[in-house]
Amino acid sequence: MALLGDRFLCGDTTGKMKLIDYKENVVLFGDRWTHHTTIISSLNFTSSGKFAVSTGYDNKIMVWNL
Repeated sequence: MALLGDRFLCGDTTGKMKLIDYKENVVLFGDRWTHHTTIISSLNFTSSGKFAVSTGYDNKIMVWNL
């Protein structure tokens, strides 16, 4: 899980990620982030907050435009 302000990014064992606004209790993005094929092992935001980076057990490093 990665935190940025009121949002957090989480991943699951199937390779799917969600960006959630926890103050508003709403999923901002979900199904569009399904490029990993297995467990997501690490998540983080860039310092600008414009991108997220994920790595998975599928040996992929993905950069996501927020």
